[in-house]
Amino acid sequence: MLSLKGPAVSGPEELEASGQFAHGPEGSVAVVAPLQGMIIALHVSAGETVQKGQPVAVMEALKMEHIIRADVGGIVREITLEVGDTIYEGTPIMFVEPKDVEGEYAAEAEPDPDSIRPDIAEVMHFHSLTKDVVRTAARAKRHDAGKRTVRENIADLVDPGSFY
Repeated sequence: MLSLKGPAVSGPEELEASGQFAHGPEGSVAVVAPLQGMIIALHVSAGETVQKGQPVAVMEALKMEHIIRADVGGIVREITLEVGDTIYEGTPIMFVEPKDVEGEYAAEAEPDPDSIRPDIAEVMHFHSLTKDVVRTAARAKRHDAGKRTVRENIADLVDPGSFY
């Protein structure tokens, strides 16, 4: 059984030279860390079935969380690390024995960047109620007094679209 526990090493070159780097159970494929960081969650355990693209671990690097996904579908044969371990880029997190797995991991739909959340839409609605085009009676009263609105004054002072 592969164990990455042992004497401290200073970098991936020493890990590779020590032989602790890449060999898992025969016929298995390593799921490796894409960058240096710390494992903060493991979503699977040895013996579980995973689908290609399924999140299997989460690591933290540079104060950001990175989801690690299985490269192949199959059975998790060995998990080489524990939550809290700091690892280097390319370090195997687990080994998966490729198998035909029913179904395919259905990734969550990416949020539409053009959609507006309901809470933001409500704020935008109330903000629009303060615009001159909606306040026709107040604007007419100001014009009748020979005055202009603040927005009309600003429109004369700045280029169109440069001040909101």
